[in-house]
Amino acid sequence: MASLVEFGTLRAKFSGLADFASIYISEAHPKERPNFSGNLDIGTHVVLEDRMNAARALENTMDGEDNTILVDNMDNKARAAYAALPERLYVVLDGEVVLEGKTGPFGYNLADVESYLDTFCPK
Repeated sequence: MASLVEFGTLRAKFSGLADFASIYISEAHPKERPNFSGNLDIGTHVVLEDRMNAARALENTMDGEDNTILVDNMDNKARAAYAALPERLYVVLDGEVVLEGKTGPFGYNLADVESYLDTFCPK
C-alpha cells in the first residue's frame, strides 16, 4: 500500500505532462492465501464483476482525483502481454513502450519512471 502513496505523488508531480493509468489484473494476494498484512481484503476473482469491485476498492484507497484504473478481462490478456504479475511499470509514448520496468515487487521502481519523465521537464 505504501507504493500507492508514492505512485500518487509521482502522478501529481507529472500530471501536466503524462497520463497515468493502473490496470487491475488478477489478485496476487487473495484473502484465501494470506501473505502480507495491511492488504485490502480481496478474494480470488471468479467473474469480471469481482475484479471490477476489487478495482473500485483499490481506487477508494488512492488519494487524488485522477485515479484511472482499467480492468483486465478474466482471460488475463493484459497481464500476459505486459508480464505484470504481480505488478510492473511501463511508460508508453506515442503507442510505443519506451520504458519497461522490472517485474515487481522487487523490480517495481518508481524512481526509474520519475527519472524518465524528468527528461521532458525544462531545467
